[in-house]
Amino acid sequence: MYRNHIERVWRLTRTLAAREVDRVGPGQLDVEVAELAALLHDIADWKYSGSETAGVERAREWLTEQGYCAAKKQRVLYIIENVS
Repeated sequence: MYRNHIERVWRLTRTLAAREVDRVGPGQLDVEVAELAALLHDIADWKYSGSETAGVERAREWLTEQGYCAAKKQRVLYIIENVS
């Protein structure tokens, strides 16, 4: 069930990103950042962890472990922190 939710959010993100790229042009939108935020948005979700910051903390930890670009990591984390 949880996996289905993440897949739906990821697919919707890809669809919306493709439309936005068509609208604003290639190179104007970082689709990778949007997709990563979609995939990680519920990691350690507060409903299950009891912490409102656990999700973004865990995402930060994972992205750092992967050696992900610092600037892109900040954008992914911003999206995760601000998604409702």
